[in-house]
Amino acid sequence: MTDFDLWYYGEGEDKGYPRKEGRGDAKKAFAAALKIATLDELIDGRQRYAAHLEATATERKYIKMPGTWLRAECWADEYEAGQKMSEEHVKYWQDKLDADPRLVPDSIRAQLPQLRIVR
Repeated sequence: MTDFDLWYYGEGEDKGYPRKEGRGDAKKAFAAALKIATLDELIDGRQRYAAHLEATATERKYIKMPGTWLRAECWADEYEAGQKMSEEHVKYWQDKLDADPRLVPDSIRAQLPQLRIVR
């Protein structure tokens, strides 16, 4: 497994970058990023970003493309993984859950009972 594959796909329970698109572009950006950061820094930043996305229930369309994330040096960004969903996000996911539970990821479904808004 190459360093890029480890960062992009992850290993074991680490699922890698949360959006698997633009692999060729990501590979080029990864090579450039390794000139200014270590593999450990890139993996740590990616894991913090993924935790932040899950904690905030970010929709897939708002997840940065991997090449964009790398070129913007987002591994150095501060992410608040413990940040809770906004009331707007909770309502959005509750409405999806009411309409069709299959549309709601398990990780979100697990958070909703504690966050439920009384209607």
